Amino acid sequence: MLFQYIVRLFHFLIGRKKEEKVMKRNPCGKRNLSALVVLALVLGLFAAMPGQVHAASGPGDLVDAIEYYSHGGQGALQAHVSGNTVTVTGTVTGAAQPLSLDPDEGIKVVWKAKLWGNSSPLIVLDSSAKGTFEVAAEADINSSNAITLLNNSMKCAILVNGGRILNQAASGIGILSSKQGATVKVTGGTVSASGNNGRAIVCDGPSAVVTVTGGYVLAAGGGWGTRAIDLSSSADKAAIHVSGGDVYASGDAIAVYAYNATVNVSGGYIRSTGTTTGSGI
Repeated sequence: MLFQYIVRLFHFLIGRKKEEKVMKRNPCGKRNLSALVVLALVLGLFAAMPGQVHAASGPGDLVDAIEYYSHGGQGALQAHVSGNTVTVTGTVTGAAQPLSLDPDEGIKVVWKAKLWGNSSPLIVLDSSAKGTFEVAAEADINSSNAITLLNNSMKCAILVNGGRILNQAASGIGILSSKQGATVKVTGGTVSASGNNGRAIVCDGPSAVVTVTGGYVLAAGGGWGTRAIDLSSSADKAAIHVSGGDVYASGDAIAVYAYNATVNVSGGYIRSTGTTTGSGI
C-alpha cells in the first residue's frame, strides 16, 4: 500500500508542476529536478520501513481488496466491517482472476458470498496473512479449475462452519494448505471435490493440522486418486483429528503419505465406498 501512495504522490507532483507558469530560466530542468528530489526523499522513507511493504491488511484495506476485486466476470462483492471482523456478501460468477486476501493478526474475514469461476486458485490467502478466514452459512465458493482455496500462510487459519467450498475439476483440490503449521478446521458446511481424482483437503506443509468436528468433507468424483483428506509426503509431523462430521470418498477417505503423521478418530464417520479401490484410512 505504501508503494502505491508513493507512486500517486509522484504523479501528483508532476501534474502540479505542469500547471505552473513557465520559469524564466531553465524551466524543464527545475521542474524535473524538483520532482526527482521529492521522489528520492520519499523512496528513502520507503526503504527505511521495509516491514510495512509486506504487512498484512487491516479491515479497511481488506474492504478495498474485496470491493475493488477485478475478477473478470459478472457481479460484485460487498464487505462490511464490525470491529475486527470483515463480512463478505454478494455474488460473482465467471471469475477469471484470483482474489488475494491477507488479514492481519486478530482480523477475521467471514465469507458469506457466492463466488464462482475458473481461476486457480479462486481465493488465495497470502503469505503475510495472520488472521482467520471463516466460511459461514450462505457461502458458496466454487472453482472449475485446479484449486478453489489456497492458503499460502503459516499463520492464517481456515475455519469452515457453514456454506460450501467446491472444486469441480479433474484432479482438483477444494482447500490446499501449503505452509508449515497451517490449520484447517471444519465444524459445519461442506468441503467437496467432485471431479475425477479430486481431493477435498490437501496439506503440503510440515506440522499442518486438519480438524473435523462436524460438516462434510467429500470426494466423490471417482478415480484411484480420489481422496477426502490428503497429507502429502512433504507434510511431515502433520495431524488429522476427527471427532464428528462425515469424511467420505469414493477412493481414500484419509490418505497419509507424510512421515511421522498422526491420525486421531474419536467420532464421526470415515467412509470409503464405490467402484474404485479405497480405504477409510
